[in-house]
Amino acid sequence: MTKKSNNTIGRALAAAAIILLTAIVTSPAQDYSRRIAVCIGINAYPSYPTLSCSVNDAVEVSQVFKTYGFDQVILLTDEEAGREDITSTLETVGAEIGENDLLVFFYAGHGWTGSDASGNQMGYLLPVGTRKGHEADDGISMQALREAVEAMPNRHSLFIMDSCYSGFGINVATSSTDWTSSRSIQMLTAGGALDRAFEADGHGLFTRYILNYFHRSGGRDSGVSALGLASYVRNRVRKETSGWQTPHFGRMGAGEIVIAMGEPTAALAMAN
Repeated sequence: MTKKSNNTIGRALAAAAIILLTAIVTSPAQDYSRRIAVCIGINAYPSYPTLSCSVNDAVEVSQVFKTYGFDQVILLTDEEAGREDITSTLETVGAEIGENDLLVFFYAGHGWTGSDASGNQMGYLLPVGTRKGHEADDGISMQALREAVEAMPNRHSLFIMDSCYSGFGINVATSSTDWTSSRSIQMLTAGGALDRAFEADGHGLFTRYILNYFHRSGGRDSGVSALGLASYVRNRVRKETSGWQTPHFGRMGAGEIVIAMGEPTAALAMAN
């Protein structure tokens, strides 16, 4: 992607966020029947370099969702995050989730981009037991993840991925006139397939700003919109890395996700 097109996307995302946030100020935050979060963090890969921040990222993100009053928060780390563990967790959630529920899926760990069985470029999440050279067999493809979520009946799903994006089939986000009710699957990722992921203060830089935004927005009646979150994280990560890492955001469907805090608490320390 060229620098010009990247800047155009950034401006479009920021403009859409302003429009949406203006609407949210005068509207109630999203009212879901149940809110479910699945948080996965993997440091200790037998076949890959050990990561230092992914488990900490997942643990702290899971704590944020508990603070926000989520009805169910599932945390899988290291040896708990094998391929079967992740897929069976999604199957269980899919069997129980209702039409008016929110699903948030957070992943921090190694990602891989390569060719699928048809020769198409595809991104994969790498569970803890993934063998070097067998990523397409042992990993979870973005296509499989997308299909699993599309089969669920719930109105809104949000993916926050501290790994590289490829092959999910999402479009650059724009504002919606029906953000309170339309079905939507949205994804925010740490960067593109060729981006380097930076770390800072015991977190992936991307996740650090995810946490910051939730902490600083916890007391707002309007809650946290996915589009506002994406605009904030994208701008700060790009600036701090001088453009070497650019988070991506997109969605399928017109709806907008807004996460309100169940019982507001004091905001935690954050970066500017």
